Amino acid sequence: MEPAKLELAIVLEFVQGPSLHKFVVPDAGVEPGLPNSDRHQLLLGIAAALWYLHKHQQPIVHGDLKPANIIVEGGSMEHLKPKLLDFGLSRILGSRPKVLGGTVRWMAPEIICNASTPPTSAADVFSFGRLAFFTTMGVIPLDSFTPEKIKSLTKSCRQPELKWSSTCIA
Repeated sequence: MEPAKLELAIVLEFVQGPSLHKFVVPDAGVEPGLPNSDRHQLLLGIAAALWYLHKHQQPIVHGDLKPANIIVEGGSMEHLKPKLLDFGLSRILGSRPKVLGGTVRWMAPEIICNASTPPTSAADVFSFGRLAFFTTMGVIPLDSFTPEKIKSLTKSCRQPELKWSSTCIA
């Protein structure tokens, strides 16, 4: 760190485990057929991590919340802990925070529609909703759409809807 440049560095613990994607998707996962209760526990852990980031006087927005940026740590189902990774796009909200980036499929509509929109924790909350869909359904949101198509539809105020299964217990 160079204090004169006002740069901030985040030091993270070393974590091992599969990404949330590998953990949830049955044919790629470590635990095929993950019970709903375990899926919900993972979501609670992710929500707790977001709450921690957002609760400060100057909240931190992750900015790129997606399954690839979450590691599931723990050897047994009783001790599963989701860990947020990749804070490269994160922002500390202050008087003039930098604009957000992210991955289109997981990105809030206001960020897609206006790249110069100042970030808020609401962008992470939107991404968490997409994560909840993915974690409970085992399907990548809007998988049949290209990022360009998602952008185009969103910018024309026609945000594609997620298709929830009637058998999903959320």
